[in-house]
Amino acid sequence: MPGLLDTAVTGLRTSQTALRTTGQNIANANTPGYSRQSIEVATNPAQNNGAGFIGNGARVTAIERTVDEFLIAQLRTDTSLHAELSAFNENIRQLDTLLSDPSTGLSQGLDKFFATMENGADDPTSIPSRQLIVSEADNLAQRFNTLYDSIETVSKNVNQKLGVAVSQINALATSIAEINKNIAQSIGTSDQPPNDLLDQREEALRQLSELVSIDVVDQGDGLLNVSIGSGQSLVVGGDARQLALVDGVLDPQQKEIAYQDSVGSQVISSFIDGGEVGGLLDFRESTLSTAFNELGRIAMVMSDSFNDAHSKGIDLNNQFGGLFFADVNDPAVASTRVFGDSNNAPPSDRVMSVELTDASQLTASDYVLEVASGDTSYRVTRETDGAVVFSGALPSSFPSSIEFDGVQLNFSSGSFQAGDTFLIQPTRTGARDIASALERPDQLAFASPLVTTSDSGNIGNAEISAGSLVSLEDVNGVALPLFDTTGQMSPPLLVQFNTPTSYDVLDNSDPANPVQLDPPIRNQTYVPGQTNQLFTQDSGASLIAANGASLGIGAVTAGAGPLPANPNGYPSEILSVTYTDPATGATQVQSISTGPDDSAKSIASQLSNLSGVTANARNEMTLTGFAGLTNNTPLQVDINGVDLVEYTAGVVDGSVPNPATDSAGFNAYLADRINADPTLQASGVYAVAGTNAISGNPELRVYSTQGDDFNVTLEAQGGETLTVNDYNATAANLTGAGAGNESTVTIGGTLDVEVSSDYALTTNPILSSLFGDSSAVGFSKSSYLGIEASINGVADQGDRFTLDFNADGISDNRNALDLVNLNSQQVVDDGLKTLSDSYGTLVELVSIQTNASGINLEAGQQVLNQTEDLRNSVSGVNLDEEAANLIQFEQIYNANAQVISVARDLFDRLISIF
Repeated sequence: MPGLLDTAVTGLRTSQTALRTTGQNIANANTPGYSRQSIEVATNPAQNNGAGFIGNGARVTAIERTVDEFLIAQLRTDTSLHAELSAFNENIRQLDTLLSDPSTGLSQGLDKFFATMENGADDPTSIPSRQLIVSEADNLAQRFNTLYDSIETVSKNVNQKLGVAVSQINALATSIAEINKNIAQSIGTSDQPPNDLLDQREEALRQLSELVSIDVVDQGDGLLNVSIGSGQSLVVGGDARQLALVDGVLDPQQKEIAYQDSVGSQVISSFIDGGEVGGLLDFRESTLSTAFNELGRIAMVMSDSFNDAHSKGIDLNNQFGGLFFADVNDPAVASTRVFGDSNNAPPSDRVMSVELTDASQLTASDYVLEVASGDTSYRVTRETDGAVVFSGALPSSFPSSIEFDGVQLNFSSGSFQAGDTFLIQPTRTGARDIASALERPDQLAFASPLVTTSDSGNIGNAEISAGSLVSLEDVNGVALPLFDTTGQMSPPLLVQFNTPTSYDVLDNSDPANPVQLDPPIRNQTYVPGQTNQLFTQDSGASLIAANGASLGIGAVTAGAGPLPANPNGYPSEILSVTYTDPATGATQVQSISTGPDDSAKSIASQLSNLSGVTANARNEMTLTGFAGLTNNTPLQVDINGVDLVEYTAGVVDGSVPNPATDSAGFNAYLADRINADPTLQASGVYAVAGTNAISGNPELRVYSTQGDDFNVTLEAQGGETLTVNDYNATAANLTGAGAGNESTVTIGGTLDVEVSSDYALTTNPILSSLFGDSSAVGFSKSSYLGIEASINGVADQGDRFTLDFNADGISDNRNALDLVNLNSQQVVDDGLKTLSDSYGTLVELVSIQTNASGINLEAGQQVLNQTEDLRNSVSGVNLDEEAANLIQFEQIYNANAQVISVARDLFDRLISIF
């Protein structure tokens, strides 16, 4: 009977193990990470009893975890993805609420502020309306500040969550390393796997994947290695590495993840993805930074635009407007926009700052300046797209500056060295720094400083615009003289039409005697029916007025007629225009060569064909001394081949006044003849009969708007004379010598040359006979006045328009309207967006990302649920199945017990026989 009993005992033991394993499964049905276990049963070796082999029962060979390694790895991946999406969604929903909620966002504040501005512009004399604007400006600035503080709180919470996550990662890494040791030890003492330890490790790995994406590699001997980021080992066998939350090397307020090992500490934030940490970092880099920068850009553009517009108006005290909002270029603020890398070589003495130069070009991006490790070259990279916006060499002296994307980076002092790195954040704190600068309602500059009028005696229907102030400073930031004296315009200006198609802008300080400006704005072309701008809007434009020794009147030639026209005697010279790129310093040179005796018209035409150059040629002469003539034959005055004195039947026509007795009448007669001649009209020649202010004698002023030479020829009785004066008052006398003899002289024209910003005119030789000394101080003078005005319609000769200071213009709301119009002007993003558009774009961007995040999170949850279901279908405990197993194993147990009972009964009977 021993064989039967032994066989039954093995069956009983196998059944007991099966029942215990099933009980273990049931007991851990809700234990996280538990994998269902099952026993592996094998038949014991059979015994040969001569008649054949007879079995010896069964044995348990192993207790196995029911797992699918692929599903386990997939579960970690999906868990990591879901945790990343969840962390991102949780934070972006907070940001979305802040920006879009009317009580915390900016839209309502902007609308209320501009509505108040409109009310003030409607009644510029109302002190209560002005006071309300002062209050609303402060409220709007505070709303910017509050919104910044709220977003900053979100940023601090991200840092705090990162700190908690890093602590959890370190704890889990230590736990996994310890479990690795225990598993290795268990396997070393037994050839069976320690199932519960394996489950604990898998659960720890799953929890770790909730925090960060991980890679798991089987080392063998039951050990798993865990790495994160770009391959940084977090767990190696029984050893765990640690992470730390450290200050950013560029921005101390932005915490970074650092990997610590025996070599040292290495920042790995940019390599980490997945899990809660990946979601937090993604939110911070892709959305939170954008919100800070975009909101700051709106605040800075608004401050700068309002300050600029406000400075161009005058307040109730006839003073130009001061700051509306705090100065965006306040040195204390500008210095906070640059951060040096903590790893920069000592000493830490670099002083830098960032100033706004062009609000329309400002971007919502950070920049990084990197100095090459081997030399002093550096480059500035825009972080949003990786574009290099500036490159160059470190300055050899200080202060120095560079410009890019609407900002100016100032190098003030310090020992800048190879390998240095700096973070540049032009707009990040813009919403924090904005503040109202207004204190009193009378400080609001609602009026324009410029007033324009049309002379009541004008004949044409041309009208001048109201005009406006464009700038109080030139391109170098130097105050322009036009409004340099408080409460007046210096000088007041007069626009005077010389012909219906040409005009001068004159200094009208003495209305009885207007004079040319310095530099002059004269002989300007007017196109009827079009809007004609009176002043250059190029703040760096300059003008060169030719005043060389060869210009003007030449020598008199006399002899038997007809005499050919004399050459003007102008020499051949080389005129060069150099363009200097303000960013790189590179130069480009354009040159022309003037020919001998070229007219001013020809030289101007050649110059105007060059880039950045506008040349304006003209000529002017005065004829006097008419009393020295008679109207007897052969009297003839010829200008450029046109005979002015009329003849009938070979004698002077009776309509010609006798200059000897009626010089004023003869003067007027010549003017009428010149102005009526189509040939002279076609070449831009016109005449004005007048009286010399000093002598009181009649004089004929003759002008050429195109700069042609004047060839004047006199034929008269012997001894009769005519005096010709050029524009420099240099005189020449033409003398009659009887019929058939002529006396002639040529007056060459002159020209004004205007060059655009960054262009310069030089001459060869330097002491030019056409332009004078081109190396002299003042050779080129700024032509920028800082104002804008235009005339349109049809003007007539003698029409006049004035521009002057708008003293006591308290009812004028033109500058207030300019301030209001900033609401609709596209002042952001290179003229593509208004202030409201820019904020709306930010709200829309965050809203779209929030919605997309919610959809992604839902999809990630579904994927995770599916993977968990698959894992549970393989490794999870099914209580129905386990209940069935209990019944089955109980029956097997009972059957084995029955076998034992039978064996015992047989044994008892056998004993009783004896």
